[in-house]
Amino acid sequence: MKLAFSSLAAPDQPLATFLQQVANAGYDGVELRGKDRKHLDPSMSAKERADVCHLLADMCLEAAAVTSYVVLAPDSADRTKAQATLAAYIDLAHDVGSPLLRVFGGRVPQGQDRAAVERRMADLLLSVADRAAAADVDLCVETHDDFMRAEDLARVLRMARHLNICALWDVNNQFESGEPVARGMELLGDRLGYLHVKDSFPLPNGKRQLCFLGAGDVPIAQVVQMLKARDFGGYLVVEWEKAWHPDLPDADLAMVQHIRKLREYL
Repeated sequence: MKLAFSSLAAPDQPLATFLQQVANAGYDGVELRGKDRKHLDPSMSAKERADVCHLLADMCLEAAAVTSYVVLAPDSADRTKAQATLAAYIDLAHDVGSPLLRVFGGRVPQGQDRAAVERRMADLLLSVADRAAAADVDLCVETHDDFMRAEDLARVLRMARHLNICALWDVNNQFESGEPVARGMELLGDRLGYLHVKDSFPLPNGKRQLCFLGAGDVPIAQVVQMLKARDFGGYLVVEWEKAWHPDLPDADLAMVQHIRKLREYL
């Protein structure tokens, strides 16, 4: 298994500075946030994309993944527009050397039949899967929103059978849904693109607080052992959500703590 850190932790930091911190901490790669021209964006020119490649090479880092903000459930209602957006992200991932592209399942639009929406999502994924294959990019649907449970995401993946369509298993999200992580491995293990790693613990108000790895109750160590048993050789990406939770410690501190703990688990 390889370890990466997501640039979601420091979207306002210059990419070169962030990558240097990631490299210094000992990671193999970085997940690049693909929105708002903060590190990566489909609107970037060929030169800007090449500059990102050069930065990664200079730091001896891989582009582990690119995070798109395509949301399949609502976006698939306009397939032509969604296909164009996905194609732009596929090209972006290819141009920066990333083999993985994150997409969201999203929320099922109110009043729409869930089964029909899931079929539409699968059809959208399949409609761009060959383009992704030609670019050596896998489309990874995250356990998130109405697809936090592996059971729900697995239904879409069963309909979208293609070598370049797989799962991004955010273990914290799936665990938060109440579904056992062993069930996540059972349903998604054969279709894993990569994983998001983060830890949290429950608060009295029913919400959860993100924290350093090992300080919460998300069974990441158990998941790592299950992955080892399957000889999983992909990326574990630390997703430190400081962009959404500015009260969290800074990214450079989280980088060091997480890689030490992950190496302990490994």
